[in-house]
Amino acid sequence: MKKEKKAEVVKEMHEKLLRSEGVFLVDFKGLTVADMMSVRASIKEVDGELKVVKNTLLKIALKDTPYQGIEKFLTGNNAIVFAYSDPVAVAKKVVKGSEDFEHLTVKGGLIPGGDVLEADDVVKLSKLPGKEELVGKLLYLFDYPVQGLVNVTSGLLRNFVVVLDQIRQEKEKAA
Repeated sequence: MKKEKKAEVVKEMHEKLLRSEGVFLVDFKGLTVADMMSVRASIKEVDGELKVVKNTLLKIALKDTPYQGIEKFLTGNNAIVFAYSDPVAVAKKVVKGSEDFEHLTVKGGLIPGGDVLEADDVVKLSKLPGKEELVGKLLYLFDYPVQGLVNVTSGLLRNFVVVLDQIRQEKEKAA
């Protein structure tokens, strides 16, 4: 690979790293092209991207990014998985891929502001609820007190109307 091409790859990887919400490294040795395409497609579904890049170029691209801690995994065959929006959803796809294809092995990862994730940690991360599910739960928690207030208020009004109706019926009987 020529120097210009290497510099271009390093720049592209660096930009992708800065844009990512998390990264994971996987070993793909022995994975067929069709299986690799399948894994790539599943990761792309959740706003992620799988790229194969030389370890030396990736080490250079990692400089001045929050992902320098993953350098310890840069031995052997590596593919880097970028999570652009929801690292948990991407971790789920990576772990599912490693379960579906025996030649795909999770090495580790990192989420900015956190510690370096070993393979077991990535599996644990994949078991957490995703961003959409957490947002849904949060919205439910915001909505719950309002629903309770509406129920109590409507119950009071309903009871008031029932009492008025009973008074009306009593007056009609008396008249």
